[in-house]
Amino acid sequence: MITDIVTISKALLHGIQNLVEEGDTDNLIRRGNDLFWPFDVKQVEGLHLHRSGVGDGVWFRLKDGRVFDRYGEDVDPNPALYDTAAN
Repeated sequence: MITDIVTISKALLHGIQNLVEEGDTDNLIRRGNDLFWPFDVKQVEGLHLHRSGVGDGVWFRLKDGRVFDRYGEDVDPNPALYDTAAN
């Protein structure tokens, strides 16, 4: 799991930009013209780049144990699923 705040911040910003470009912002929170993740950046503990059964991607693990995918969807938080490449 990546815990570097600069890397996490870049992934959060890049993720929102991608969702806006793709028009897939249903899971984001809208305040006026601004879009936000359904969690605060201060809640993010780390960044996962692989999930068993899914492959490479981006998942944000929060300090309370929840995990969100690149679409802002709350997904299975089981730590055993993340950052382990299939053999």
